[in-house]
Formats: sequence, structure tokens, C-alpha cells
Amino acid sequence: MIKPTGHHVLIKPQKIEDVYQVYKAATAFGIVLPEDATKKKQIGVSTGVVVAMGSTAYLEYGDGQPWVQVGDLVAYVRHGGMYIDDPENDEVFLLLNDGDIAAVLSGKKE
Repeated sequence: MIKPTGHHVLIKPQKIEDVYQVYKAATAFGIVLPEDATKKKQIGVSTGVVVAMGSTAYLEYGDGQPWVQVGDLVAYVRHGGMYIDDPENDEVFLLLNDGDIAAVLSGKKE
């Protein structure tokens, strides 16, 4: 498992199929997405579930209490962070700075 350090937050981005129901229909009509996008399924996606947080995430904001919890569905800055492949389970995660999370959409979406 990937463990974020410092001010970082680990996100499991929502798959494009989960975000845009028309994606499946579009691919059925022969629309071809770039290889990298189909592998990571992240085109236009800016929401995901918080998987883990670094030990100092959100300590410098407000009263030091994180407003994001593991399991929350969040919206994040579209081009922030970096993608990390987890070879153990063949999944892709996004590692963001805590300040790149723009909103909590709902709690506990594991």
C-alpha cells in the first residue's frame, strides 16, 4: 500500500465510467481514447475518494483539524498532484498536496 508523507493526501480517482455514464456508450460507437487515458481512465476526472493522509496534512490550516477524512469523496484541482501506479493491485492513485483538495462532496464513499 502507498503511504503518503507530510502534507500529501492519497486519492483513488473515480473511473471515467463512474463519472460519465455516456463513456460506455461512446466507446461502443468506436470513439478511441489515447492509450494513456484508457489505461488510467482519468480524462476529465477531478473527483475521487481519500485513501490515506500524511501525518502533517492540514496541520497548518485553521485549528489544525483536517476537514477531509479517509473515505470522503472529494473534488480536487484538475492538474494537481501526480499519478502513482500500485503494482500490488494494478490500481492507479493520485498523490496531492492537502491544499489541492477543493471540496468535500460527501463522506465515506469506500
